[in-house]
Amino acid sequence: MPRQQFFTVFSFCSFLTLLFFFSLENALGQEAVYHQGWLDKKELLPENIIYEPTIKTVQLFNPNSGANPAETADAVVSVRESGSLLLRFDELAEDGEYYEAKILHCNHDWTLSGLSSFDFMGNQYNAFRINDYEYSMSEEVPYIHYELQLPALNRSGNYLLVVYREGDEDDLRFIRRFVVYEDRVSIVGEVAQTVGGRVTWETHQLNFKVNYSNLEIPFPDRSVWVTLRQNERWDNAIYNLPPRFIRTNDRVMEFDYFNMENAFPAGNEFRTFGFRSMTGSGLNVRTIEVPDAGNMRRIYLYNDIRRGDKSFNQQQQDINGSYFVQVMGRRQFSTDADYMEVIFTLKMEEVKGDVYLMGKFTDWKLQEEYKMTYLPDKGIYVGSAILKQGMYDYAYSIYDQGEKSEGYIEGNYRLAQNTYDIIVYYRKIGDRADRVIGYRRF
Repeated sequence: MPRQQFFTVFSFCSFLTLLFFFSLENALGQEAVYHQGWLDKKELLPENIIYEPTIKTVQLFNPNSGANPAETADAVVSVRESGSLLLRFDELAEDGEYYEAKILHCNHDWTLSGLSSFDFMGNQYNAFRINDYEYSMSEEVPYIHYELQLPALNRSGNYLLVVYREGDEDDLRFIRRFVVYEDRVSIVGEVAQTVGGRVTWETHQLNFKVNYSNLEIPFPDRSVWVTLRQNERWDNAIYNLPPRFIRTNDRVMEFDYFNMENAFPAGNEFRTFGFRSMTGSGLNVRTIEVPDAGNMRRIYLYNDIRRGDKSFNQQQQDINGSYFVQVMGRRQFSTDADYMEVIFTLKMEEVKGDVYLMGKFTDWKLQEEYKMTYLPDKGIYVGSAILKQGMYDYAYSIYDQGEKSEGYIEGNYRLAQNTYDIIVYYRKIGDRADRVIGYRRF
């Protein structure tokens, strides 16, 4: 069956398509915070992005990271482990395409560097055909599952994994970021309490020191850049953080600030749901609608409420915004899991701006397909997402006049537990590209 005809098999897509174009019309003239690549020109963008609506569940991770499950880990590895990164993704179709991938090196600001593939891959040819694929066992939503083991790289830095239709590098399917680092500096620090009024209870601050005694850095204030991330997100990362003080004799850079330069909104524990069974109930699942022939199942979650004015619930468990695929009673999750339409409802007064679903499954972007619609007669926002069986974290975000904020709906509480990581970049005098000389995860 040709890809263009695939979605006509499912009646629900007609509704989603109408809703999408209605929302897109309302968004014209506004600053975009998402990228609908399958409608726009397929411009190569240095970010996590999917260009085709049939591509789903794109995961790039290190199976040896120690995370449980492994696919919840981010794509950050040392040079010696760079060959361990695994790519997984699905294409919703009965007959799949042939795909290839290539790797691009970037500087600390994600601009393409001047390096050729020979500089970071040696004599390997920088075009990898994705030959490892399997057809799903699903009777309702056919898909093809693809996997690719990335090659080992010999240089640290920021990288883009670009996947495209075989033989046509302009026909992009998706892009994934990953980071390869060296252990050339040591990083010592802590997640500290921010001092100063209300922010004390609503923020997390990263105070840390970078010791470069094993590396000659003549001008660290001009050749070192640091990126801080919360829950492995790139959308709200703190970029280009300079050292507040440099102890030259000790070869130590100090990054402890007093004006919030190194602070993040603390957020809340993520909302969580799971649908690992085809027939039974799941975590936060209210009902499962069994479809007629030719349609996919529909999952209705319990109503959510605004948490920005509530007390913090420290007993709630989450996976810091991530997700993983899992099917109860099955072992081959990659092809045994089904796709379902998940219906989200948020009981809340209408707010200025647009409300979006957000999490790792949206690439932390406010995308049109995850935009919520307000129903004034019921006083709720309603949205949906086509997701593969498993466990998912999510949150709600408001976009208004160019600003994205989760605080009003989700709240910010100092007791919330997040992961934080620090990426240290350096360019030696005469080098043509930046390196990653240190990495630390809290």
